[in-house]
This record gives sequence, C-alpha cells and structure tokens, in this order.
Amino acid sequence: MNNEIKCDEHLCAVCGHNCGHSHAAEKIASAEVTVEAMAARREARAARLNELFAEHGAPVVCFTMNVAGPIKYSAAIEIAFNVGCEELLSDLARMGAKLAHSEYHIAETGCEGLFCFGHTNPRLVKAIAQKVEDKFGFGRLFDIDVIGADGQKIERQKPRQCLICGQEAKLCARSRAHSVEELQ
Repeated sequence: MNNEIKCDEHLCAVCGHNCGHSHAAEKIASAEVTVEAMAARREARAARLNELFAEHGAPVVCFTMNVAGPIKYSAAIEIAFNVGCEELLSDLARMGAKLAHSEYHIAETGCEGLFCFGHTNPRLVKAIAQKVEDKFGFGRLFDIDVIGADGQKIERQKPRQCLICGQEAKLCARSRAHSVEELQ
C-alpha cells in the first residue's frame, strides 16, 4: 500500500494545517503495516535526514510517534502529532530558534515531521523537545530526535521509563520484554 501523504511547508486541513493538498486519510487509517514497510520508511527517513543535515546543518529534528502494534496511523494519532509539532515549534520560536525548513510525511507508516533550525544550540533544542514530550499525558507517544553538529543524535538527560514496568524503556524495547497487547 502506498497511500503516502507528503506535505511541504505546512500540513493540510486533514492533518490540521494548510498545505493545500487534497488527502484521503481514510485510505490509510487503520491500515496494518508490515515490519518491512516500517524498515523501508525508517531507511528513507534516515536518508532524508542526512540530506537535510548536509543542506541546512544542525540541528535537525525528527518528530515521530511511538505507536505499538501494526496500526501506525489514525485520526487520534495525527491529532496528538499535530499538537506536539505545534507545541515544539512555538516553544522553539519563543526561545529564538529560527526555523529554516520543515516537512511532514503522513502515511500508513505513521506521522513524521522533519525540521531544521539555523544557528541554534542542539542541546537547547533537545531540552525543549524533552519538555514537550513530558508536557502532555499523550506526550509519551512523541519521539523527538535531535541531530547535532557532529551528525549524532543528542541523547535525553534522563532515559525514558517503560510504561509497563518502569525500567529503562530502551532496554524493554530492545528485548521485546512486553507483548504488543500489553503496550496497546
């Protein structure tokens, strides 16, 4: 299934913004996504991040959603994504960060936003991103990665905890400690 929705500088009415594209979100809602499709999207996103880094420098921000199970897109997920993106961009603007580039990708593989900020400290961007992740009850679904000047991801100061057992979330994810049913 390739019902990809690509938005440029602004999202559309379906996604909560104004890009002018006509979208058929119902075509991608509730579509089950294969592991292979997720891997292909992850590779495409990594390639695009490298292009953006080369073009704009650091920091580059990748905003996606942590959604367990085979269904990665729904209207509720998109609403949460839009709230998170708006909060992140407005908080960074208040701190004086200048948005150099933004793009959005909405598809059955989920929602993602890629942002570039010129001449902004990547650690400041990560600190604000972490505050956005922690601000909302559903913010735990936000996955906001920040790539610094050396091309490496800026790590969180304090690792996230697993929603199920309270251990470090990264460890549970790597070991698949919990079933999809538990996570959903």
